[in-house]
Amino acid sequence: MSSLIFLGTAAELLLLSHTETAIQLIPFGLSALGLGMAIWVHYRQSETAVLWTRRSMVLICLGAIYGVYEHFSHNLGLELEIRPNAEWTTVIGESLTGASPMMASGILALAAILLFASLKKGV
Repeated sequence: MSSLIFLGTAAELLLLSHTETAIQLIPFGLSALGLGMAIWVHYRQSETAVLWTRRSMVLICLGAIYGVYEHFSHNLGLELEIRPNAEWTTVIGESLTGASPMMASGILALAAILLFASLKKGV
């Protein structure tokens, strides 16, 4: 399941032209890493494969958190530009639901957690 999420995320990002800046390429790298690790650990369930897959999934989760932050800060900057005199509660509220979907990055964390959870403890 996690492999399909990693593939689907990369495909969706391509369709959305999420390639305009270097920072927008990070989720492609994280998706490739996740897919590669999923394939590796599927075919070679050694302690080394499981250990490096777990570490990679933690890295992907951190990358997803960074993506949530990036989307939020982009939305916040846009709201502050549009309405510089607005109350902070209004600006924060609008930033949570702005043009850049904040939780879109969370899908990578979901895929990483699913793969992490599927790994056997004592290989």
